[in-house]
Amino acid sequence: MDLMICGMCGAQHDTRAFKSCKICDDPRQYVPPDGQTWTTLREMQRSKKYSNVFAPDKYDSGVISIHTTPQVAIGQRALLLCTEGGNLLWDCLTYLDDVTVQAINELGGIAAIVISHPHYYSTALHWAAAFGCKVYLSAEDCEWIMRRGDAHVLWEEPRMDFLDGQVTAVKVGGHYRAVLREPTIGFCSSPRPLEAFKR
Repeated sequence: MDLMICGMCGAQHDTRAFKSCKICDDPRQYVPPDGQTWTTLREMQRSKKYSNVFAPDKYDSGVISIHTTPQVAIGQRALLLCTEGGNLLWDCLTYLDDVTVQAINELGGIAAIVISHPHYYSTALHWAAAFGCKVYLSAEDCEWIMRRGDAHVLWEEPRMDFLDGQVTAVKVGGHYRAVLREPTIGFCSSPRPLEAFKR
């Protein structure tokens, strides 16, 4: 919880002292005019100013958007995809607290986390530990992992099924080697499987 988190992109690094963020130093991102800032998950929790907001999709109750307020980093959002076979978290947020863990557990927990691209790597290992699950990252983007852990699974296939075929993640290219800026999620109600497209 005391590892450094980039204030611009929200990625947690595997150190307690850092001067530069590889993700933000990349030409596709930027460093704020005032320079790089750093925090930790513990500092964020102790500040008592952050919370995660849950918003069910108006068209499908099996899709729940989660975002942090006030905005953290670039304002990432995650999608909790709820299926009969369990729940999958598509992308991840930097902020995590006990209230969030309890709310998600009341919705059935998380069986797997799938992250579309490096701007969502965040504190994914903390999320994986909280829910006892794995974090699936595209092998093509492995150079951008700022903190590695046993919960990471690097997948190389162009598509991968989760939750007994209830969710399918698909790689289709983008501004990082594996994906585009934001994933497009197509959710098909049961008995048809959910397809999570990365394009």
